[in-house]
Amino acid sequence: MTSEPAMVHSKKTRDINAKTAEFAKLVTEVGPDVPAIAKRMGEHKESVRYWFKKLLKQGMVIQPSVNFEALGLVRVVAVVDFAKDYEVQAEPILAAMSQLCYVQSFVRTVPEGHYIVKATVPAESVNAWIEMIRRLGDEGLFTSLEFSTYDWARHVPMKSDLYDFEEGRWEFEWSVPAKLYPEVVEGPSPRTQVDKIDLEIIKWLQRDETKPLSEIQKETGINYKTLSFHHRKHVLGREMLKGHKVNWIGTGYNPENDRGKHRRHTYQPIDIIVKDITPGERATVMGLTNTLPFLWFEASGRSSYYAQMVFPTEDISEAMQFLARALLPVKGKARWFMADQKHSLSFSIEPRLYDSESKSWKFDQSEILSKFERLLMQIKSGP
Repeated sequence: MTSEPAMVHSKKTRDINAKTAEFAKLVTEVGPDVPAIAKRMGEHKESVRYWFKKLLKQGMVIQPSVNFEALGLVRVVAVVDFAKDYEVQAEPILAAMSQLCYVQSFVRTVPEGHYIVKATVPAESVNAWIEMIRRLGDEGLFTSLEFSTYDWARHVPMKSDLYDFEEGRWEFEWSVPAKLYPEVVEGPSPRTQVDKIDLEIIKWLQRDETKPLSEIQKETGINYKTLSFHHRKHVLGREMLKGHKVNWIGTGYNPENDRGKHRRHTYQPIDIIVKDITPGERATVMGLTNTLPFLWFEASGRSSYYAQMVFPTEDISEAMQFLARALLPVKGKARWFMADQKHSLSFSIEPRLYDSESKSWKFDQSEILSKFERLLMQIKSGP
């Protein structure tokens, strides 16, 4: 028989967990703004800070969800294999691509050793970007290439009602019928005006959204009042952010060494790419993937669908069975890849790729190819 003190303790724990879950839900709407969330919840700021600390203690971070479509950028996903001569230097090469040609992230797959490369490319330069990557393949950098493009994408809000913040684990029963969540109705965001100061703000927020504008001012040297105006009127006012994400995967960014940080052996990411998908097939697949709390990211194009699922390692057997069922309607069109978190990295937006005079994104295929040709020659010639 459960004692009365134990029952009181259990109820208190459930109440704290419910409040933390409510906080996690609200933070996706307003970001790590403790006063605003306290007002929405009708709670003291000290209580909200306590729940915030619980998230951080779990290894979670709060990050902005950048509205790349509003910035005039389109998502392209490439699955590539590096030639043997360049395999050792694959990740430094991809890091260089983030500085020169819009690569946003990469991850290596196991056991095949493919690289899934995500880029956010100027809408007017998508075909030229793909042609440039193919040209690099012709130069011997890649042995295989596969591309898909997407009109819209989203980071899926954390289903915090299914997470135990005290124990740091998901409370999800695979045998119980999945809870239905509101139907996802998305579309490309309209393009807005942007400038280099907006992009600098977004870059620093991507690295650490808890960093105050005063710290960004020290990093950039931009006048504080100017930063505040651009943050309020442009970044937020023009909806350059789609909201905020609770990074429950525990993947962080360390600007000191420009590398990602991961909680190893806790989650197994699986990337899904479906090509030549029909609207009916997309609705069916999305209806299934969106029932799980483990959907982290998804994107949709005219005839393509991309999803990143992140499963707790102890649930990997159930996850495989789920994927077999979910992808059955698109059998022959879908591929899924096990991702190796130790060989993955995300990059913040690169303001240097934006030209202030023309008010447009820069993309000079000849110049980029020339730089990479020199880089490849240096790699082949050795130290």
